[in-house]
Amino acid sequence: MVDGLKKSRNEGDNLKAALFMAGYREGVHLLPKLGAHEATALGPAGIGDLFVTATSPHGRNREMGQRLGEGQSLEQATSEMVMVAEGVRATRMFAARIESMDVSAPFVTALAALLDGETDVDAFLSAVLQG
Repeated sequence: MVDGLKKSRNEGDNLKAALFMAGYREGVHLLPKLGAHEATALGPAGIGDLFVTATSPHGRNREMGQRLGEGQSLEQATSEMVMVAEGVRATRMFAARIESMDVSAPFVTALAALLDGETDVDAFLSAVLQG
């Protein structure tokens, strides 16, 4: 998302790191409550996967985020992408699960709202970077 914002504003690596850490912090809190094995989800393999997903220029989820940061809607980005960004479906699955639990997950909630067109990128960033 931050790479998409670079085209319209002077956002950079510090914002990218803050966003990455906001997602990681929520994962540390949320994944064990959802039954994930901490050693797998938050160990070297899980963190490596998260890092590549967030930073690889070849990643589908990263491409989706960049497109959203550039101002595209989910529908527009999806129609222009060749491959499926599995994070869209995963976000909606996690959002549905946490809705039935007494768990705070502002990153997942804000991302689902952004994907559903209920909020914009600035509101998403504000929501996830407050904590």
